[in-house]
Amino acid sequence: MLSNQTSRVSLGLAAVLVLLAAQPAVAGAEPTATPSDSDSEPTGAGAFGFILVLFGLPGTVRPYGTARFSERLDAIGSDRRLEEVEPSDWMVLLTRIVSVAMVLFGGFLILLAALG
Repeated sequence: MLSNQTSRVSLGLAAVLVLLAAQPAVAGAEPTATPSDSDSEPTGAGAFGFILVLFGLPGTVRPYGTARFSERLDAIGSDRRLEEVEPSDWMVLLTRIVSVAMVLFGGFLILLAALG
């Protein structure tokens, strides 16, 4: 069960890194931006930060409920009843840590978008 949870967290972190690294590019377009043009173009960092905050808040405020929901999704298709599934203490702690990190990083991105 530990390796399943660890791989899920690793996949989530990998998805965040891929989204951060992905930049929309227009095929065949040449960079012709002047300094005045680049100041007015939105980068999307604020929107991504808002999404991180939006998805991180439930795990920050109610880590037990978020971890329990995750465990119930894992229990689909097993012999255990969904009402009997409870998250372990380490899963609740990991949910809180990852959620707080998402909120902090999302807030940082929103701040950067607002200032820049």
